[in-house]
Amino acid sequence: MKILVCQAGETWFFYTLCAVDSEVTILAEGRATGIGSGISALFHSDHLRGDSVQIQAAFPTQREAISAMLEHLMDSLLVSLEDLACVIFALKVPAATAAPATEAAFRTLPLDAVYPLRQLKSMLPHLQLLYGYAGEADPIPALARQAERFLRTSTPLFSKGE
Repeated sequence: MKILVCQAGETWFFYTLCAVDSEVTILAEGRATGIGSGISALFHSDHLRGDSVQIQAAFPTQREAISAMLEHLMDSLLVSLEDLACVIFALKVPAATAAPATEAAFRTLPLDAVYPLRQLKSMLPHLQLLYGYAGEADPIPALARQAERFLRTSTPLFSKGE
């Protein structure tokens, strides 16, 4: 099962593509910076091929950064966007207030909460969007594992095609 974990701010967007089975394997990761500034960059690292790419571009909004991310993922790691089981948006909270990632409660995301997620939902309408809270430590494997468990055991409120 392939799960895309994302974090975003006003001028940046981070992503990690994970394969989840008995282990969580990070397939690729990257970030777009300088969104809306006129001087943006996308850094993409493909862990399977062992290569990295840096592209200077203008990303006026999160939508262009997300498009560039999807283009790079489709270039080598995804046959189609249907290969993605879901997208998780990791909400960053201070460590003192964060529940451990293993206790994260995933639920379908209210799409008006965060602009980048509205962009993702409009670009990938077939996907289940989830969110979880991430502490200061590296939350990606734990969030991917929780999402996999959620998808296996819960009835999603958004089904593919909705």
